[in-house]
Amino acid sequence: MTLKITRASEQDEGAFDGGNITERKPVNFPGQGSQTERYGPLLYWACAKSERGGFIAEHFHKGFEIISYVLQGSLEHRDSLGSWKSLHPGDLQVMQTNSGVSHSERFSEDEHTEMFQIWFEPNLRQTMQRQPRYTDYPAEKFQWRKHEGYAIKPIVGKGAPLQLVTDVQFDDVIVEPSREFTYRRDDAFAVVVAIEGLGEIREGSTSARVGPGDAAYLRFEGAAECSVHAVEQEFRFAQVIVPVKVAYSLYLEY
Repeated sequence: MTLKITRASEQDEGAFDGGNITERKPVNFPGQGSQTERYGPLLYWACAKSERGGFIAEHFHKGFEIISYVLQGSLEHRDSLGSWKSLHPGDLQVMQTNSGVSHSERFSEDEHTEMFQIWFEPNLRQTMQRQPRYTDYPAEKFQWRKHEGYAIKPIVGKGAPLQLVTDVQFDDVIVEPSREFTYRRDDAFAVVVAIEGLGEIREGSTSARVGPGDAAYLRFEGAAECSVHAVEQEFRFAQVIVPVKVAYSLYLEY
């Protein structure tokens, strides 16, 4: 297994609406000189936030599956399909942009708002033949599953309420103080983004600590495992897992 860490301060940054909305990019689009670019169909992962509200004017997408997961505050979505929705903590929206859709986003003016926006690339040749779709999921749709020392909330993938065309897994995980969560994976990539607290990722004699905004990139070769340990206080992180066969086959199906 291999492990790479990118600190929040090292990640690419962006801004909208005169800096009212800022973002860090644990995974950035190819060709932009980023330290960390795509993992197969995981094309882009942005951590966006606003302290005083902000607006991203209508813009166009096609071909991708885009999820927005609200961590704090609220976000308003409008699109060319006629969708108009306000999202709150724990809510999620997915745009299957397919043959093309335009949308705009407005961050709340009354509270700190923070969200993840993650782009996945399915088979574009097939996807762009389909009509675009917008779906939103309220927070109560996603349930925490408690285990010894940790809780996991499956959001996308096997055992989760949301299935995408792209074969990926997306989870929200909380590890209890001084406890750990153990990964057991077979030939997969995992990208971990820390949300709250301090965690230590351990694999054999290798370990690395990550705090809010830091990202870890794991490559499981064959049957492998590692653990995420919560240092002193509760540690919360999000993870995207991509099977290696999916990452490599992406380029063979066009």
